[in-house]
Amino acid sequence: MTTLYLGVDPGVTGAIAVLDELGAVEKVIGMPMVKAPSGKGSRTDYDVPAIRDFFEGWQKVGQLFVTVEKSVPMPGTFPRKKPKKEEEGEEMPDDAGPPPMSVGASIANYHRGGAYRGFLFMLITMRIPHQFEVPQAWQNVMLAGTAGKDTKVRSVLAAHSLFPAVTLRRTERSKGLDHNLSDALLIAEFGRRMRTGALEVPGRRPPAPPLPLFR
Repeated sequence: MTTLYLGVDPGVTGAIAVLDELGAVEKVIGMPMVKAPSGKGSRTDYDVPAIRDFFEGWQKVGQLFVTVEKSVPMPGTFPRKKPKKEEEGEEMPDDAGPPPMSVGASIANYHRGGAYRGFLFMLITMRIPHQFEVPQAWQNVMLAGTAGKDTKVRSVLAAHSLFPAVTLRRTERSKGLDHNLSDALLIAEFGRRMRTGALEVPGRRPPAPPLPLFR
């Protein structure tokens, strides 16, 4: 059975990419989302049935190996308060401690952590071999050789270099290139290289082949 390599950028504006054994692009889509009722209005949320159906559909084509970007906490955005003026006979601490986290960062971390756990539970339930990688792990490899400091721009450049035939536009009406699509493609390729042993990361071994499952 053929092996397919999937890369997942799990954010609400993320994407999912599918590569074949040789690294050719089979599919890349924006993260399936749906409008969900919330109070008096609605909010955008993950379309979980559609995500499940996407993975199930590709399971019928071949053995899957999935690499998901692991969320990392966002830093707080509130400035650190200046310590009070030192009074006579009172010593001020060398470190006033970390800045408090903003409400926006807290909410973003909550959603990132929820998406991460959601994909973890789904992949385990569906018995799909997988790995989770922090952004720095795949970026250090897949963005090597691209100029600049903006990882979003570098991601698009790297994806264009590896997959020149792929249009990095989320929809036909989109004018700009979507770095989330390029991220998913690069994450999938990173996983493919690790899985096949084409990529050697110091101090790490490629993921072991899946064991046979008995029901």
